[in-house]
Amino acid sequence: VELPAASAPAARSAALPLSAGTQPASGKKLRVLVAEDYLPNQNILRLQLQNLGCTVDIVSNGAEALASWRANRQDLILTDLNMPVMDGIELTGAVRAEERSNGGHTPVVAITAAAVRAEVERCRAAGMDDVLTKPIALEDLRSILTRWLGWTETASAAAGPEASAVANTDATLDFNYIYRILGQANPALARS
Repeated sequence: VELPAASAPAARSAALPLSAGTQPASGKKLRVLVAEDYLPNQNILRLQLQNLGCTVDIVSNGAEALASWRANRQDLILTDLNMPVMDGIELTGAVRAEERSNGGHTPVVAITAAAVRAEVERCRAAGMDDVLTKPIALEDLRSILTRWLGWTETASAAAGPEASAVANTDATLDFNYIYRILGQANPALARS
């Protein structure tokens, strides 16, 4: 689910290769703050964002996210809506209040399991820029980075088969689905 954007959404890529990194026009590496209280979701988002070449800061609630954003001014905030201490709506309100005083704009993207109309409207009213529905596909993260920060992938790694080439009808796991969510994960990265 997407909130209306000022510019047209980026086209989705057909293949999901392992990325050697993403770069904005300035050439600096993207730094993303993830506010998520559920450890498995933290691990998946870390792997996905690292796979896209981002530096990732992960915290477990909105209060920790606000402190991290104040100290580091990450390029983008991905926040769960329902967290202890301070939720994603409160976090966004605090970020937007500081931006009104100090200037600037950090894109804030909600990550939620239930992006129903009322929830999307609540996110919009809080000042969020976009909404992603869990489970989050790598392609959707790539689209968010492009839409809000103008980033593009610099290169694709040649290691490993393309996701579309992986087909095993006897497999217990659906590898095509896993590649859609995680991309062609570096095995060493996935073990960490």
